[in-house]
Amino acid sequence: MPHKVVVLLVFAVGMVLPPALSAAAVQAASPGNGRAESDHLQRGLASFERGFFELLPANRKAEAEQAFGAATRELKLAEAEHPDSIEVHRALARVYAVRRNHPAAAAHYRRLTELDPLDIDAYILAAVSLAEMGRFAEARGELDRARGMTDDPDAMESLDVLCRRLTRAEMQAGEEKGGRHE
Repeated sequence: MPHKVVVLLVFAVGMVLPPALSAAAVQAASPGNGRAESDHLQRGLASFERGFFELLPANRKAEAEQAFGAATRELKLAEAEHPDSIEVHRALARVYAVRRNHPAAAAHYRRLTELDPLDIDAYILAAVSLAEMGRFAEARGELDRARGMTDDPDAMESLDVLCRRLTRAEMQAGEEKGGRHE
């Protein structure tokens, strides 16, 4: 699916994105998760942050991709040792999303919704990854699940906006697909 289609969704996601993943924030938030997870998680996050905040803005894409690869390796080690870690799944999902590996990103965001069913952002980000793959019905299902987990009026309004944008993105994708066959 063309990237511009999902841009419609991403604008609304900005108001509900999860807090920034930083090594210091994860360390402070997860003191009891164990040293091994913390070491792998810390290294994975440091590699991700270097790639995302330093290398990509400097247009050093090959080096950024290497940093993201290192982040993925470290985070997979953390996941192997702590498969139920919310922080690890969130970090892996983010790395996969940046690398445009939407199936893996969606899987980790969905795992987050299992580990923390009240994490509305995880449902939304899973929906974005699914929409990027053209799996609009599944994306809508994630947004519907998010609706069922909150009664916050602001969150409900944001979810309604996302659903409308998803519908427009689906229509646009259908029009573009139809135009290619003519």
